Amino acid sequence: MQVDLRDATLTVSDTTNSVVVSIGEGNLTFSQKRAIEYKLDRGRIKDANGNIIDSVREGDESPCEVSFEFVWDLEKTSGVFFEDAIMGINDAAAWVSTGDDECEPYAVDLTFDIAPACGGQQRTYKFTAFRWESMDCDATTGQVSCSGKSNEVHPTVT
Repeated sequence: MQVDLRDATLTVSDTTNSVVVSIGEGNLTFSQKRAIEYKLDRGRIKDANGNIIDSVREGDESPCEVSFEFVWDLEKTSGVFFEDAIMGINDAAAWVSTGDDECEPYAVDLTFDIAPACGGQQRTYKFTAFRWESMDCDATTGQVSCSGKSNEVHPTVT
Protein backbone atom coordinates (compact mmCIF):
# COMPACT_ATOMS: atom_id res chain seq x y z
CA MET A 1 0.00 0.00 0.00
CA GLN A 2 1.19 3.51 -0.77
CA VAL A 3 0.31 6.60 1.30
CA ASP A 4 1.03 10.27 0.46
CA LEU A 5 2.72 11.94 3.43
CA ARG A 6 1.92 15.54 2.51
CA ASP A 7 0.59 17.27 5.65
CA ALA A 8 1.81 14.45 7.92
CA THR A 9 3.87 14.14 11.06
CA LEU A 10 6.13 11.24 11.99
CA THR A 11 6.57 10.32 15.63
CA VAL A 12 9.47 8.04 16.54
CA SER A 13 9.07 6.74 20.09
CA ASP A 14 10.35 4.29 22.63
CA THR A 15 8.65 3.54 25.94
CA THR A 16 9.10 7.10 27.33
CA ASN A 17 10.77 9.33 24.71
CA SER A 18 9.61 10.65 21.36
CA VAL A 19 10.72 12.76 18.42
CA VAL A 20 8.14 14.43 16.16
CA VAL A 21 8.90 15.55 12.59
CA SER A 22 6.59 17.63 10.37
CA ILE A 23 6.70 16.32 6.82
CA GLY A 24 6.42 18.62 3.82
CA GLU A 25 6.04 15.91 1.20
CA GLY A 26 6.82 12.25 0.99
CA ASN A 27 5.64 8.72 0.64
CA LEU A 28 4.99 5.77 2.95
CA THR A 29 4.88 2.27 1.50
CA PHE A 30 4.21 -0.91 3.40
CA SER A 31 3.82 -4.49 2.31
CA GLN A 32 1.76 -7.10 4.12
CA LYS A 33 2.29 -10.73 3.17
CA ARG A 34 0.41 -13.92 3.87
CA ALA A 35 1.71 -17.41 3.15
CA ILE A 36 -0.89 -19.93 2.03
CA GLU A 37 0.16 -23.58 1.83
CA TYR A 38 -1.56 -26.06 -0.46
CA LYS A 39 -1.21 -29.78 0.19
CA LEU A 40 -1.49 -31.49 -3.16
CA ASP A 41 -2.54 -35.09 -3.83
CA ARG A 42 0.14 -36.46 -6.14
CA GLY A 43 0.69 -32.99 -7.59
CA ARG A 44 -3.03 -32.23 -8.10
CA ILE A 45 -5.41 -29.78 -6.43
CA LYS A 46 -8.42 -31.99 -7.20
CA ASP A 47 -8.73 -35.74 -6.79
CA ALA A 48 -9.61 -38.17 -9.60
CA ASN A 49 -13.35 -37.43 -9.14
CA GLY A 50 -12.88 -33.66 -9.50
CA ASN A 51 -13.32 -32.95 -5.79
CA ILE A 52 -11.19 -30.21 -4.29
CA ILE A 53 -8.75 -31.58 -1.76
CA ASP A 54 -9.37 -29.89 1.61
CA SER A 55 -5.85 -29.16 2.66
CA VAL A 56 -5.22 -25.45 2.39
CA ARG A 57 -3.89 -23.65 5.44
CA GLU A 58 -2.12 -20.49 6.44
CA GLY A 59 1.66 -20.71 6.63
CA ASP A 60 4.08 -18.69 8.70
CA GLU A 61 3.36 -15.02 9.34
CA SER A 62 5.63 -12.39 7.78
CA PRO A 63 6.65 -9.08 9.32
CA CYS A 64 5.24 -5.94 7.72
CA GLU A 65 7.85 -4.35 5.43
CA VAL A 66 7.93 -0.56 5.80
CA SER A 67 9.56 2.05 3.58
CA PHE A 68 9.26 5.81 3.78
CA GLU A 69 10.87 8.80 2.18
CA PHE A 70 10.19 12.44 2.77
CA VAL A 71 11.41 15.99 2.90
CA TRP A 72 10.97 17.23 6.43
CA ASP A 73 9.85 20.72 7.30
CA LEU A 74 10.51 20.88 11.03
CA GLU A 75 11.83 18.65 13.78
CA LYS A 76 9.77 19.32 16.91
CA THR A 77 12.12 18.12 19.61
CA SER A 78 15.19 19.21 21.48
CA GLY A 79 18.39 17.24 21.74
CA VAL A 80 17.63 14.10 19.70
CA PHE A 81 17.52 13.86 15.92
CA PHE A 82 14.93 11.46 14.57
CA GLU A 83 17.58 9.50 12.65
CA ASP A 84 19.40 8.89 15.95
CA ALA A 85 16.11 7.84 17.57
CA ILE A 86 15.41 5.30 14.82
CA MET A 87 18.93 3.88 15.12
CA GLY A 88 19.33 4.19 18.91
CA ILE A 89 22.61 6.08 18.65
CA ASN A 90 24.20 9.34 19.88
CA ASP A 91 21.74 11.25 22.10
CA ALA A 92 19.21 8.41 21.72
CA ALA A 93 21.64 5.70 22.84
CA ALA A 94 19.85 5.47 26.21
CA TRP A 95 16.42 4.95 24.60
CA VAL A 96 14.72 1.67 25.50
CA SER A 97 13.83 -0.68 22.67
CA THR A 98 10.13 -1.32 22.02
CA GLY A 99 10.89 -4.93 21.10
CA ASP A 100 9.57 -7.75 23.26
CA ASP A 101 12.96 -9.09 24.31
CA GLU A 102 15.95 -7.07 25.51
CA CYS A 103 18.26 -9.43 23.57
CA GLU A 104 16.61 -8.56 20.25
CA PRO A 105 17.96 -5.75 18.04
CA TYR A 106 16.88 -2.21 18.96
CA ALA A 107 13.36 -1.20 17.80
CA VAL A 108 11.12 1.89 17.97
CA ASP A 109 7.47 2.57 17.25
CA LEU A 110 6.67 4.72 14.21
CA THR A 111 3.45 6.70 14.01
CA PHE A 112 2.46 8.58 10.88
CA ASP A 113 -0.40 11.07 11.51
CA ILE A 114 -1.84 12.35 8.24
CA ALA A 115 -4.22 15.31 8.40
CA PRO A 116 -4.95 16.55 4.86
CA ALA A 117 -5.10 20.36 4.71
CA CYS A 118 -8.11 20.35 2.37
CA GLY A 119 -10.45 18.45 4.68
CA GLY A 120 -9.71 14.89 3.63
CA GLN A 121 -9.95 11.96 6.00
CA GLN A 122 -7.40 11.97 8.84
CA ARG A 123 -5.53 8.69 9.26
CA THR A 124 -2.92 7.32 11.62
CA TYR A 125 -0.59 4.45 10.75
CA LYS A 126 1.33 2.90 13.64
CA PHE A 127 4.14 0.40 13.12
CA THR A 128 5.27 -1.20 16.38
CA ALA A 129 8.74 -2.58 17.02
CA PHE A 130 10.15 -1.12 13.78
CA ARG A 131 13.76 -2.05 13.05
CA TRP A 132 15.54 -0.06 10.38
CA GLU A 133 17.52 -1.90 7.72
CA SER A 134 18.46 0.96 5.38
CA MET A 135 18.69 4.72 6.03
CA ASP A 136 19.75 7.39 3.52
CA CYS A 137 19.82 11.07 4.49
CA ASP A 138 20.63 14.21 2.52
CA ALA A 139 21.13 17.09 4.97
CA THR A 140 21.33 19.70 2.21
CA THR A 141 17.86 18.95 0.82
CA GLY A 142 16.30 17.58 4.02
CA GLN A 143 15.48 14.29 2.31
CA VAL A 144 15.30 11.01 4.20
CA SER A 145 14.75 7.50 2.90
CA CYS A 146 14.37 4.61 5.32
CA SER A 147 13.23 0.99 5.13
CA GLY A 148 12.89 -1.84 7.59
CA LYS A 149 10.41 -4.19 9.17
CA SER A 150 7.81 -3.96 11.90
CA ASN A 151 7.36 -6.90 14.25
CA GLU A 152 3.67 -7.01 13.31
CA VAL A 153 1.81 -8.56 10.39
CA HIS A 154 0.17 -5.22 9.55
CA PRO A 155 0.08 -1.66 10.93
CA THR A 156 -2.59 -0.36 13.28
CA VAL A 157 -4.68 2.07 11.20
CA THR A 158 -7.12 4.51 12.81
